[in-house]
Amino acid sequence: MLISEKNISGFVPDNCVKDINNLLDGHKVILQVKQFKGLKLGEFVVNNKTGKMKISINETLDKYSFLITLVHEIAHLYVWEKHQYKKIKPHGKEWKTTFNTLMHIFINKNIFPYEIECALRQYLLNPGASTFSSVELVSSLMPYSKSNKNTRLEQLPDDAEFILLNGMRMRKIRILRKRYECLCLDNNRNYTISPFAEVIPVINLNKIK
Repeated sequence: MLISEKNISGFVPDNCVKDINNLLDGHKVILQVKQFKGLKLGEFVVNNKTGKMKISINETLDKYSFLITLVHEIAHLYVWEKHQYKKIKPHGKEWKTTFNTLMHIFINKNIFPYEIECALRQYLLNPGASTFSSVELVSSLMPYSKSNKNTRLEQLPDDAEFILLNGMRMRKIRILRKRYECLCLDNNRNYTISPFAEVIPVINLNKIK
């Protein structure tokens, strides 16, 4: 679904709509909400043939996560408009600086609950490619999640089998600092997965005595 200045208020906190519209004003970008598979929160894409730019945000996000993700993608838009096809990293210093600057527009305005704003300030010291890179930020957002009743990877015991929302069959192995090492049963490769990833537990009948 395409969204505009008129209906964006249904997805973000009410007192930040004006600032968002100011960020997008004068930029020829299409804004839409859609359902992504897996853990993807949003994306910024440019059509190489037409030059048309589009920002997509996961429709399942709560209003605070939606705002953070939207600013994340607007930062990509700004960096692309300035550097375009020059060789810079997608989440390199140019993006980090831009995202930090844009995100601070929404700080100290009573937009975020106290615990989210504190975690967000810490995250902005060195923002990563995803909010999932910050356990503190994700934890602060969790109570507001639209799907916080679903099973998260951190709730499963070690050696438990589960299915990711993208369909991959996995087995939980162990904790590695802030992420879990898991074995993919489809290709026998190891992956590290956020503890907050939504999963579908698999009951292994062979383990039931």
